[in-house]
Amino acid sequence: MKDLFERSYNPDEKEAGISKRPLGVVSDFAVEQLPVELDAIRAGSQHANRLTNFVGVLVENLPYERIDEVMKDPDMLDLAGLDLKMLDVAIAHSGGKPPERLVSLVDEFSRVTDQPAGITYEEIILVNPVQDRRAFTRGEVGATETAFYEGHRIIEGHFDRAICVVRGGIDEVAGNIRQTQEDLEAVISKTHAIGGQSREHFSIFRKYLGTHPLRGTKGPSGAFTAGIPTLELLLAGEKLPEEYLQYLEENNIYFPRQGRKNMQDAKELVRNGLTLTSLAGHLGNPEVLEQSINGLSRLMRRFRGEHYKAVRNQIPQAISGKMAGTAGEQDPGTFLRGRMKIRHV
Repeated sequence: MKDLFERSYNPDEKEAGISKRPLGVVSDFAVEQLPVELDAIRAGSQHANRLTNFVGVLVENLPYERIDEVMKDPDMLDLAGLDLKMLDVAIAHSGGKPPERLVSLVDEFSRVTDQPAGITYEEIILVNPVQDRRAFTRGEVGATETAFYEGHRIIEGHFDRAICVVRGGIDEVAGNIRQTQEDLEAVISKTHAIGGQSREHFSIFRKYLGTHPLRGTKGPSGAFTAGIPTLELLLAGEKLPEEYLQYLEENNIYFPRQGRKNMQDAKELVRNGLTLTSLAGHLGNPEVLEQSINGLSRLMRRFRGEHYKAVRNQIPQAISGKMAGTAGEQDPGTFLRGRMKIRHV
């Protein structure tokens, strides 16, 4: 199996940029060789057992000292968990059975990082390093896959800025609504660009982002961005459908960890009657604030419409109810259309 992975690795080596390859040769394999092996499996020139066996040897030889070192370093911990999950998911979605030690390590890293034992939206989008991106495919398809992840990372940055403005209070929102609108406009533009990516390419790497075939954990779907629900809670949480709030609660573990905190803080403001729409009502709905609220609401509805079109272009079978979503929805089309019906004002 040596020909599978030719890069030499010295366990005593203090590699530069260790935080981007936290598990040494295991991380190297996840980044450099995994897409090659998956390419061969999809082409039918290699069986999944070959990948399973080689990964089994890699993780069995992973020094306990390296694992202990990573467990104590927050800068390496999350990325190490992603590397292990990439291997686990790749084997499982290729029809193989992940080696026992790999399964055990995924369980342990998931427990320590407070993440499900499957790749999360946070991990594939936010933990995944820009300069050393993890992906399941290579070549032109790989370029589409990494662009897909990068597009969502950029979207999350715009959501973060928009949330900061909205949480700043009524005066700040009214005074800085232009910046908030620009961020949401950028989100809509980037969503449109993602929707225009190659449907053929998307269908190849999407299989690795679905519900884990053995663990049953949901995949890293865009449904688990915390940006939109946090903004909606801050804007008009008291007007959101109970079914929507229940969905957020039941799927809380799949959202990014900071996003979980943001949503919880926003829910507290809702309980205290401190959403923008509630505060505006108490103040007699001043025109400048009412315009700001209406503008935010329109932009969020536009985002949902653009996202729906992106899904329709990339996976029309999902819209028609013939294919499950990566977040586990059996009828993604109905799910998305339900979200599009939400009104904040």
